[in-house]
Amino acid sequence: MKFFHSVAFAAAIAITGSVSNAQDDAGLNKDYRTFHSDGKVEYGEIGDSYDSDLVMYLAGNQFMVMEELIQDFQSLNSDIETIYVETIPPGQILNGQILQQGQINDQDTAMNPDLYASVNLNHLKKLAGMEKMNDYMIYMLICVEN
Repeated sequence: MKFFHSVAFAAAIAITGSVSNAQDDAGLNKDYRTFHSDGKVEYGEIGDSYDSDLVMYLAGNQFMVMEELIQDFQSLNSDIETIYVETIPPGQILNGQILQQGQINDQDTAMNPDLYASVNLNHLKKLAGMEKMNDYMIYMLICVEN
């Protein structure tokens, strides 16, 4: 069984012009993205949840900051060529994808992300109690305009 790391967070986001553009892109399979090291972003490629170098299931409110964060991360970690990111409600991730074989657009999703971020600490305690993850931590994500 593949173990994954999990985090719970409180998000504080400073509103910038790019946030409204990200909100316009939400939905229509854009909550499921694969980021490639060459800068290409593919939307709705659910099967990438099985074979990307890094698989992250994140609470949906992180959608707005993912592209810039992933690009920065990949610029510092050139060995990670593909990152699959789901940004959907944490209860849906826990119950639908991690604890049972979930489907998106009639495609199975992986049940074992490398990282799961939830806004609900009890989700993480439940997974730890089931021995489905190595460890968890609480963090805060703060984005500010340059």
